[in-house]
Amino acid sequence: MTVNVYIPTPFVKFTNGESSILIDQKNVGLVLKELTSEYGQLGQLIFDNEGALPEHINIYVNNQEINSLDGLETILEDGDQVAIIPAVSGGE
Repeated sequence: MTVNVYIPTPFVKFTNGESSILIDQKNVGLVLKELTSEYGQLGQLIFDNEGALPEHINIYVNNQEINSLDGLETILEDGDQVAIIPAVSGGE
């Protein structure tokens, strides 16, 4: 089963310019593990020192945040989209 991983613009410099990567894994955690195995610097951006997702990184499956699903254990189906979205802050 293949899923499409969306890489946001600020992170594409760590994926050789790729903003969409196809990965064949059964859950979100395994997708992220394979992704960060292939693109090591990306792992430093989406995981903290303990290997957990920091608060400023949100992961979505088909536009639904994984914390409202089964977290990193969220099961994926063929054709699903996994999106890595860094939180944006700013303003006055």
